[in-house]
Amino acid sequence: MNSRQLTKLSIPPDCVKPAIAAIQSVRQSGDTRGRNLKTLFKSVLEDPNAFVTDSCLGALARAIIEDRDFVPARPIS
Repeated sequence: MNSRQLTKLSIPPDCVKPAIAAIQSVRQSGDTRGRNLKTLFKSVLEDPNAFVTDSCLGALARAIIEDRDFVPARPIS
């Protein structure tokens, strides 16, 4: 899966690198493949708090939470 495919799955742009690392980790563990991976990512996007402690998806979940909770600074007027 490449960054464009991840963006189509609604992975925030700042979370693409952790998502790619999660894909590599999940594939190395042999837990899931292809379509199951897409379903798994959708689950992480829906409820990232449930995956924070996961060994493969924890970094992605934390990145999604950080991106979701980010509040940009107000510009100086």
